[in-house]
Amino acid sequence: MKICYRKFAVLTLLSALVPVIAQAAVPRAMLEKSATYALNDSVHAFRVPTVDNLGKIKFYDVIIDLTVNTNGTISPTANVSSNPSPSVTTGVIAPGTYQEAGGTDTCKVVNMTLTNGRIQSFFTCTNAASVFEFSVATGPITAGHPYLDELKLKKVNLRTDVATQTWGIVTNGRLYLGLCNNEDNGFYFEPGTAIGAKTNGSQIVISVISNNHSPNSACGNTLTKK
Repeated sequence: MKICYRKFAVLTLLSALVPVIAQAAVPRAMLEKSATYALNDSVHAFRVPTVDNLGKIKFYDVIIDLTVNTNGTISPTANVSSNPSPSVTTGVIAPGTYQEAGGTDTCKVVNMTLTNGRIQSFFTCTNAASVFEFSVATGPITAGHPYLDELKLKKVNLRTDVATQTWGIVTNGRLYLGLCNNEDNGFYFEPGTAIGAKTNGSQIVISVISNNHSPNSACGNTLTKK
């Protein structure tokens, strides 16, 4: 009986350890969940999730440089560099319905998380004159921003306040928001117009960059969550 009891005790101990052992994760990268593009001999991947042996997820920006041999074949080894991905979730616009300060314009906001970790906010706004849409995305105006080309064309990336706002563009219709409606002075807010947003959670301060003026020319208004 003692032998049987000892065997039972050992089996009980092993069965208790199995779940602990099973919890150990296999370190791996999930490239399929990153924003990846290839250019010449290099592959760039942004916000690549990795899992360590404890199951903790981290994010890295990765560059893989291939070596092409003189006969045109690709070397089986590559130069790989990586850095922790910068946080791109600050300045997130809270979804919901907002109303223009001192006016009747309303904007509905919905969010989407992009594969590179950025949060993109979509605004659908209505007023007595029109319906228009614009969108902004968190993170710097660098590779991976959905409106990188449009914002660099407007030189928004050179503004001194670029890091203080979440940036995007008018995507549909002619924006007509508060003071941003004076066509007589040359302010035309067609699709492609650059737009920035600051938020404290319950309010959004909008800055609209005129298509026909320098990067420092802007108008705007404040939206308050209903």
